[in-house]
Parts: sequence; structure tokens; C-alpha cells
Amino acid sequence: NKEKPHFTIDNIAPAHGPVVGGTRVTVRGGPFEQYIGVYLEPKCRFGSDSMIVGASYISCTAQAAKAQDKEGKHSDRVSTCIQCEDTPASLESKPVEFSVSLTGDFSDVESASQFY
Repeated sequence: NKEKPHFTIDNIAPAHGPVVGGTRVTVRGGPFEQYIGVYLEPKCRFGSDSMIVGASYISCTAQAAKAQDKEGKHSDRVSTCIQCEDTPASLESKPVEFSVSLTGDFSDVESASQFY
């Protein structure tokens, strides 16, 4: 019995896509690194349960949090993000609740974002 993962969603990029679907969404937040070998099939949900797609762990730069080193130069921290497979087609153009589940059954969802 695995412990429920705890993570946050800092931002999703892009935060919107065409109604026809096909947008690949990258989720920044985490921490996701510690769950890579534990939860093997993360999923992304766009609104309803019929709009669930698979996801994978990818390396990314934590662009939102630019760390400054001693010389004052910007350096990007490399971290782990979740990349959702192509978004499903939607019947209407409206904001939907976006959530990520590492367990795949959405029992671990604590926060959601908007995707439109």
C-alpha cells in the first residue's frame, strides 16, 4: 500500500489550446522526482473523466523560479515536470478544471488549475 503522493501544480504551459485538441501540456510543480519509479502511469484530466490522457515524467527547467548565482547571472534549475499527452478534442471552448494524478486514479488530486 503506497503512500499518497503530495505535490503542487505551479503552472501549466500552454494554459489553453484549440478545441480540436492535440496540445501537449507541460506541468511545472512537484516535487515529482521522488515518484518516478513509484507511480509509473501518471494521468492528466481536462474537466470530466472522459477527458483523461496519459502523461510522462520529463526533465525541464524550472523557468518560473530563476535562481541568481553570486555573479548575478541567471541559471535555470533543472527539475522534473509532467508532460501530458495530446489534449483531447472538446465540444465547446470553455475553461475546464485541469488536474494531474500520479496514481492514475485521481485519488491524489489536491489542487487543480484552469485549462481553456
